[in-house]
Amino acid sequence: MEQVLVIVDPALGVSQGHHAGFAEMVAESYPEAIRLKYICHRALDKSAEQRLDCAGIAVSKVFSQDFYQYYQKTADRVEINRYILTLAKEYSAVFRQLIATGEPHLLLYHTLNWEHANALSLALQTTAGRNEKLEHRVLLMFNPGIDHQGRIRNGKLGLNFRVALKKLLPLANVKSFTSCSEYANAYAQLLDLNAPLAIHPNLFGTAVSKAKPSSQAPSADKQARVKQTTLANDRILLYLGDAKADKGFSRLPERIRRLQSLCGSDARFVVQYCRPPNWQSSVLQPIAEEIEALARVDGRIELHHEFWSQRVLHDQLQKTAFMVLDYDAIAYADKTSGLLWLAAHYDLPIVTTLNTWAMREAKRFGLAVTHWDAADTLEALQQRLRAAQQQQPEQDYTQQIAQPFWDWIQTTTAVIKRTNDAS
Repeated sequence: MEQVLVIVDPALGVSQGHHAGFAEMVAESYPEAIRLKYICHRALDKSAEQRLDCAGIAVSKVFSQDFYQYYQKTADRVEINRYILTLAKEYSAVFRQLIATGEPHLLLYHTLNWEHANALSLALQTTAGRNEKLEHRVLLMFNPGIDHQGRIRNGKLGLNFRVALKKLLPLANVKSFTSCSEYANAYAQLLDLNAPLAIHPNLFGTAVSKAKPSSQAPSADKQARVKQTTLANDRILLYLGDAKADKGFSRLPERIRRLQSLCGSDARFVVQYCRPPNWQSSVLQPIAEEIEALARVDGRIELHHEFWSQRVLHDQLQKTAFMVLDYDAIAYADKTSGLLWLAAHYDLPIVTTLNTWAMREAKRFGLAVTHWDAADTLEALQQRLRAAQQQQPEQDYTQQIAQPFWDWIQTTTAVIKRTNDAS
């Protein structure tokens, strides 16, 4: 009998970002050899459900909770426990549904914070028990309160993660992975492990790998790109993703005005952003209106409000001279960015913030990377990018991150191919 891969994403349907992007990658690229189910939020719209269904993926809409309700939000313990209990009941409903089929399943949870880990462990203990037909792969993509030097940044957060994961990870048929070398060490320290946690690849590596193989060393293409980049007349990807203050959205008008005064008529300033559900009351709405006003009088500014498909994203990155990741230095000091890994697939030069994870990770990948000082001239940026282009990547590490997702899922799990049934 064939094992079925089940992607459990309680946020798909209420959140865009990597949830929608991963679902699209799965629909466009999953191998026919794998049977696949997607379990998501009840609010998933018909068009998204149809895309998965047309790809041959069974969809079950189970979850009702706001997945990010308590992410970076303070709440009393009674309120949090009520949320955990409700989410645990929904996880349990998923397990009962799968157990009833009598088939073996591999469940992948690609996003898990500490409250979700608590809910999952509770559901496993009360419903799934030691059921050998359910295997679980947990991806830990959030920082657990420890910085890249092993210092405790947030003791309360670290304690919440420690308590939750000490209950979840020892359970039968549960294996855990994290997203980068810094987090691998942080979780090992937090959980008293003898070795760093295993690392999973970039979740979007499969999609971009189909378009362009990733580099494992500074390539001639990269060096030529940096050498030929003039900045003054190039295509600059200034913003990509959900509109968030800590990702630099609130600084966009200032950055655009600076570039307007420095760049030539052939330059293009590309801004793509998605509005959050509460956009009408968002403090970022006036910022967006300011950007819109700038774009109306300057044809060099390209605004995109729609979510970019994998195909559109590839086309845009192929045309980009360099990418700006204007992250808040405090919020992103030890916070990962999928956009950095995406840029690495295209050998894009990066302009980002000093003393952030993005700056350190870009160097680990051997990318040409520098920071952006408000008083910088284009020549100063260019000189620093050229000086950085000879950086050597950490090859073993970058190969782990760049491995295509489907190769990884099949080599690290017991997914059985359909061809076995045919033989």
